[in-house]
Amino acid sequence: MDHAHTCEEITKNQRSVFLHLDVWHLPEMIDIKPEAGGAYIHSSSGAFNEEGEEKAYWENLSDYLKLED
Repeated sequence: MDHAHTCEEITKNQRSVFLHLDVWHLPEMIDIKPEAGGAYIHSSSGAFNEEGEEKAYWENLSDYLKLED
């Protein structure tokens, strides 16, 4: 993987990194330790989730990481 980066590299350079993670890989952000107030862009083309599991999952994680959507 020529283009892979470690969490440490992303943490050091997070102001210049655009990172794509699907909802089930968002816990990796705990290792990245994003700066409070960092931007998050949510884009979804999947089917509607009646239970809202993904939305609740993101809301809890973004609150914990102090990110703004």
